Amino acid sequence: DSGKWSQPVNLGPNINTEYDEASPFIQADDSTLFFSSKGHNTMGGYDVFMAQMDTGAIWGKAVNMGFPINSTDDDLYFNVSPDGRRAYYSTVRNDAIGEKDIYEVTFNTPLPVKRVAVLTGYIRSPDNKPIPNDLLIRTTLAKGKAVIRTQVNPKTGKFLQVLRPNETYNVAISTQGKEVFNQNFYLPADSSYFSLSRAFFRTGIILGDTSNVFVPKPKVPLDSMSGSILLNDAPLTPLANMQIQLVDEKGNVIQTTFTDKHGHFTFYKLPVNKSYLLKVDIKDTKLKHLKRLLLANSKGKVVRNFDQNTEDEYFYHDLPANLDELSEISRVAAIPPKIIRIAAEDADFVEYFKYNADQNIQKASNFLALINKIKTRLMHDSVTVSIQSSASKVPTSAQFENSNHVLAEKRGMTEKTTILNALKKRQAKISKLKFEMNAEVQGPDYNGDAQDQDKYQKFKYVKVYVH
Repeated sequence: DSGKWSQPVNLGPNINTEYDEASPFIQADDSTLFFSSKGHNTMGGYDVFMAQMDTGAIWGKAVNMGFPINSTDDDLYFNVSPDGRRAYYSTVRNDAIGEKDIYEVTFNTPLPVKRVAVLTGYIRSPDNKPIPNDLLIRTTLAKGKAVIRTQVNPKTGKFLQVLRPNETYNVAISTQGKEVFNQNFYLPADSSYFSLSRAFFRTGIILGDTSNVFVPKPKVPLDSMSGSILLNDAPLTPLANMQIQLVDEKGNVIQTTFTDKHGHFTFYKLPVNKSYLLKVDIKDTKLKHLKRLLLANSKGKVVRNFDQNTEDEYFYHDLPANLDELSEISRVAAIPPKIIRIAAEDADFVEYFKYNADQNIQKASNFLALINKIKTRLMHDSVTVSIQSSASKVPTSAQFENSNHVLAEKRGMTEKTTILNALKKRQAKISKLKFEMNAEVQGPDYNGDAQDQDKYQKFKYVKVYVH
């Protein structure tokens, strides 16, 4: 509480090992730790681990973050956003520009970090005179435990504190060893990740008007965005298992979800005073006519054609929080019970590729399920994995004879290597594993129309079957 650094304290055997530990990052909740270690049964080199502090201020057992975050090389400096939805770290990957590059990780399900609230404010005097350079804010829980000390910026009077919601606090402000302000306040449980801006008024040791101190801002009404993604066929067809991201006005991804078996999706608790963008991911699809995806509201009424599309994504711009506020466009058709699924028909795993590519930087979300299935079966019996790889008839960049067949073979061999490496990391019994490989060139003859994705994309794939 003196403002000086204390002596370092070893975090104990749940965190530290006989090997090296490095790059610790403590979350804003003060109880979730991410760090890298060469111990704790790593996959190789430094791996990223997470540990949480219990109510007795004791660190729990470190948990390996696993594949695909960790690799056989060094994975370091894992820094997670306060909401647990994103992380940034240094690692070695196949697409690296140098040896170690910085990568971003996005979690569909947020990591289990505890909720926090950001409390911001400023201090000034009524006559706008400079505030003292040594102005200090000391915040404690009402029951007396010290929480945080904050030095106020003497030029702007601003301060920031990260606190836990659903608690009552005491805030004391002092200068030259004298207390000039003291007040209790309650931080609501629903205040996580929102800035509660407050104003302190002071002149010397006499406070001015403090009637608005710690009075929350008016809440913005919230709504849910519900709708469905449809294929503009005759009749209209809902699309299942389609990934959708909700993006705010600044381009930040707010929420990610997948359409259900009826093509429906919902995003929850959206401020109604903002506009949004929907981004629809079609990378793994085999569907035709993808230039005709439609957006319907919760009542099944079509309200948007696509605003913009790229090779892999569709964008719907300037959407309100409630899609039912949009007018229906001139497209009338009943939604039939027929459903098109994006997943492979009977393959355990399927992956599609861009032109001339033999691997994807980021594996599809169900790749881990494939590895777990193979590992589980290997515990009881021998397993045969059949890999069918394919290339279209669009000429490759190599342009030598049989180069398309070579590309198809490379896709299959790359998939085999990736599966083997993942199984080895999980110490699976690969001695009982057998592979069957089949590569072929398929699809319509090339007619100078390589950009026609509807024509060629479905023949650029790898399919994996587990027997």
